[in-house]
Amino acid sequence: RDFDLGVMMGRCFFALLTFLALDLSPGVLGDTAQRDTLYRKIYRAIGLRDYCVRLTNATHTIGCGTGDGGTTGTIHFVESEHDVNYVVSSGSHPPYVAAIGLDMFNSHVMRQFIAASHRVAGVLINGTRQHYSQNDDSPSLRCPNQNYGLYPQKSCSPVWNNNGSGLSFESIPFPVFVLGGEDLATVRQCYEAFNAPVNDTASYPLCKVNMQAFMYAAKDTPTCMRKENVILGTHSCDPLENPQVWGSLFNVTLRSLDEPSIVFLAAKMDTSAFFHQLAYGADNDATGMITLFAALEAMGKLKRNGQLGNGSSLQPIVFTFFNGEEWDYIGSSRMVYDMTGGRQFPNIGGHNEPYQNFGPGNINYFLELRQLGLASGGMFYGHRSMVNTPRHEASQMLFDAMQNHTKQSGLELIEVTENNNTQLPPASLQSFLKVSKSIAGLVVTDHEKEFANKFYGSVFDSGSYVGAPNRPDMSTELARNLTNVATAVARTALELAGAESDVVQKATADEATVSSLLYCFLYNSNCTYFRRLLDSDDQRNKLVPGVPLSRYISVDGSTPFVETIVNRLAVRMSGFLVDNDTACDDDGDYLQKKFTMQDSTNSDITQCWMAYVYEYTVKSPAFSEDNYGSHQYSTWAESVWDDPSARMFVVSSDYIENVTLGVGCLVLVVSFALVFLVTRRVEKVFSEQ
Repeated sequence: RDFDLGVMMGRCFFALLTFLALDLSPGVLGDTAQRDTLYRKIYRAIGLRDYCVRLTNATHTIGCGTGDGGTTGTIHFVESEHDVNYVVSSGSHPPYVAAIGLDMFNSHVMRQFIAASHRVAGVLINGTRQHYSQNDDSPSLRCPNQNYGLYPQKSCSPVWNNNGSGLSFESIPFPVFVLGGEDLATVRQCYEAFNAPVNDTASYPLCKVNMQAFMYAAKDTPTCMRKENVILGTHSCDPLENPQVWGSLFNVTLRSLDEPSIVFLAAKMDTSAFFHQLAYGADNDATGMITLFAALEAMGKLKRNGQLGNGSSLQPIVFTFFNGEEWDYIGSSRMVYDMTGGRQFPNIGGHNEPYQNFGPGNINYFLELRQLGLASGGMFYGHRSMVNTPRHEASQMLFDAMQNHTKQSGLELIEVTENNNTQLPPASLQSFLKVSKSIAGLVVTDHEKEFANKFYGSVFDSGSYVGAPNRPDMSTELARNLTNVATAVARTALELAGAESDVVQKATADEATVSSLLYCFLYNSNCTYFRRLLDSDDQRNKLVPGVPLSRYISVDGSTPFVETIVNRLAVRMSGFLVDNDTACDDDGDYLQKKFTMQDSTNSDITQCWMAYVYEYTVKSPAFSEDNYGSHQYSTWAESVWDDPSARMFVVSSDYIENVTLGVGCLVLVVSFALVFLVTRRVEKVFSEQ
């Protein structure tokens, strides 16, 4: 008949479509393994150690990300300025994914990539190389937290971080991933097999990488939060928040605090870096935090030995490890907020027993430890507030006591006074002085004017940079200096609290403790010292051998494990050991935190430690007031994101890609035409004839 050929073609085409439908359907001809096998033949997944994410504040967005479809580029290893130029201008197969070592990761190189973002699809960084950048480079701001401290101003003066490039606070139009050694070796193998230029020219086939890092937040925090409030089910960003740790040597909540009497000791527990999981911050500010721990241990020993009695004869000694200070003073501004405006601090929930609230007006002396790791020749600086005020004498007394005890320890403390020409360095003290000028404050640092730390806010602010011991039993100049400063802090606090002079002189920090903490915080979180603070294998398994703990504040629901360590350290240093190891199972005194820990020398022995130590979740007051455009409080929020990923594949050539696309389009057109013809003649095609 006339339509025999059409009938046969239609039936064949229908059979082909049926076969393809069955072949691609899960569970028909096997499972998804066939498709997975095909995927693996085309793509090679690349494991990620860390990645740059987006954050927002009241005015803009910072960090990295991709669009919904990701980015794809030709791999090129950048090991010199010539390679940088190849990526940004001369290479013939853009866009490129630049693979660089940490030694090349600096603002000079990254800004060239950003300026040529039409030729740069992303950056892969070797996270295993630990030598320093070729330039002293801090990706933080030149004036950290300048708009939210005691001296809000539009201009950056004085410049504390002279090496600050601000790279961490820029919006970068492509993804930046950190790779481990094995994954980077795989990428290099593909690069050398296909992409390595010969006479500055590479030819097909080429090895490429697809990078996915879609970030949901856009524009700024007000936009992000309003979208979440207006469109139900939309979740684009989360405010930075997590616990900080505070406590007192003896119970401060049952004391009468009608006038300034508290001796307040402070350090910050968080730090920052371009990559948040690599935020280890040796000088900024592990050194200040560790020194405060050692000072607490020195006072805690006197307390446990009964040499301080029950503490009733002493003025209250309160200590705080602030969190979120790198992000416009989140921790300190939240504490001040909760202490003022008719609110109550501390708010110890779940109990009806009475306790005493206190606030900035109850603080007599405020002694803060900041950046102590790079003191030259044992020379430290005491930045003193309240020089030309009625509290001048109290401020002078605080400095004199600290200077005297520092000198006894063989170090030097040089006075730097706040006046019309000199400001306090970035410090939590500024949040308290904004609401109470009656506080006599002192900030102890390793710098007089600009930071001694050339890598402030950088992954290079590491243990090796500050000379920290790389073994827990190793004695170094840094460990000795911090031990001596801790001794001076403990003695100063006890003297100002009214302890007898002979008792004051007995407070001595332990260098072995300082060395162990430096090693654990800056080299190996899976150290014996940390493991014995914990009471379960589940907790100990969170400590990764050979890797420090990140101290980035993060968001609610992803609490960094460092906060567990800081909490338990504070209990162990300032608390006391209960003879009965089952005492931690009883409610007992609700004002005391209890932890079961291992004995410091024998892991087979468990102990119960108790102390007046509390976790205190901090979130910027701007989010409590729904004032997302606040210029008074921090407005930093972190974007929600899809899990970032990277995959590598080989492209034969542009010609083959174009031919494949053309053939595919042709098949599509022919298929539609056949379907149209079959549909028009369906009765004849599938007739009995």
